Amino acid sequence: MSGGCFTTTRKWRSPRRRSRALIACAIALIVPGTDIAADDSFVSGPAFQEPVHSAYRINPRQQRAASLRVIITERLANRLISKNRLDSGVVNDCILGAHVVGCQTTQSSLTIDFRPSATTGHIDARLNGLTHSDTIGTTPQARVANIGEHSFVLTKPVYFDGTRVLTRRPGVQVHARSRNVSVRTMYSGFPLVGLIADQQALLAAEQSRPLAESIAGRKLAARVAPEFNRSMDKRLARLNRQLQGAVREWLQRSELLPQSQTVSTTDTALIYSATTGNSSSSIGGRRERVLRIGANDMATSRVEIHESLLNDLVERLHAGGAELTDRRLFRFAARVADAVPGLRALPPLIDDDGSDDAQFVTVRFDSDDPVRFEVLDGYMALVLRVGFRTTDDQTIPTLHVRIPFRGRIEGKSLVVETGRVRIAAADANDESEELSDLISGFQRRLGKLRNRMTLDRSVRLPLRPDSDLRLRISDVSTRDGWLLIGLD
Repeated sequence: MSGGCFTTTRKWRSPRRRSRALIACAIALIVPGTDIAADDSFVSGPAFQEPVHSAYRINPRQQRAASLRVIITERLANRLISKNRLDSGVVNDCILGAHVVGCQTTQSSLTIDFRPSATTGHIDARLNGLTHSDTIGTTPQARVANIGEHSFVLTKPVYFDGTRVLTRRPGVQVHARSRNVSVRTMYSGFPLVGLIADQQALLAAEQSRPLAESIAGRKLAARVAPEFNRSMDKRLARLNRQLQGAVREWLQRSELLPQSQTVSTTDTALIYSATTGNSSSSIGGRRERVLRIGANDMATSRVEIHESLLNDLVERLHAGGAELTDRRLFRFAARVADAVPGLRALPPLIDDDGSDDAQFVTVRFDSDDPVRFEVLDGYMALVLRVGFRTTDDQTIPTLHVRIPFRGRIEGKSLVVETGRVRIAAADANDESEELSDLISGFQRRLGKLRNRMTLDRSVRLPLRPDSDLRLRISDVSTRDGWLLIGLD
């Protein structure tokens, strides 16, 4: 009599028939029956072959000039991107005439591995997983209990050139292992005969185990690789749409689209360098934009901004020759204070009646280099060239105002402190005793207003709605025209 997956006989008619039944049962037990951890959908490329790169190391002579550089370490990338998942389910399958039932759990983790590449960012997305199954396979001749542990590693290469990401199909490595823990036959329980039948059935199952594990590995790879590939392709396609859409549009609108950019990876970090803005934006003729990277610089994630980029952004304000009344200037400063968490409100120095008319003075920005940043060793400075006109039509000639400041980490806060403000006549021909007295009065008042701003040094990253990932500023320093912001 036969029905479905089962064939019922009164007895084992031959050793060959018995062996075939036991082999089918063993294979069915080893092959897992539920899906692994993965998300949904994607596209596929050519078959994966491990790319060959020479061991890439930073060569100072090959470093190019840039105004912006971002270094992301593998450790930080994994903290932001890595994901663990646990899936469980029941096994109920029909394989080679054996009915397999049981349970199965799969633990998987997605990690990032940087690969050395001098010409592009090479990132391997790796899914490491372990499937544990506890099943019983039944044929008319025997029931075999089996425990399986099948590990797998899927490696999908991703390449980033600064504008878009490219990818290929993942490589797959599977190591299938199983263990037959018990066997019962129709003779189990009978004296001597049952023991002999059980031992023979277990021996046949053990002999078939290498073949069964090989089949299990192929079936596992055929199931998990397409699912992982679709999931990763969907995420990367979404990233490409963002890079080519919203990100590029914002850069074009802000006139920050890089004139040139390079991406490279070592075995521990990804380095993105870009030149943006006006190359002439520099102080005192200093044009050096190459900040040498040493081996120790790869240990921490950083954003590095050259002073030329800061000054190019300032130039786009078109402040040269502009005039602002004290009310408008105070209103703008108050909005900045409200927008920056931890920045204390400005004292009510101005009576803001809602109009744009000056209460005391009108500030006039010089047409020649009105606002500029200097990035020096150990501190930065905001340099202003401004004049004033009082409401009674008295004119104060253009002054050179230099406001030094520096940042440091204090506990959970980023503290920004201003130093002693220096004021002098921008033109030596304008110096007079009256102007010197006025400047001295300004400096005394500004000395009393020396500010200390305390800001939260952690920023929440909205990468996933179900997570509270935060990026913290770990260090702030300046060196040879560069502002260096450490991240962890």
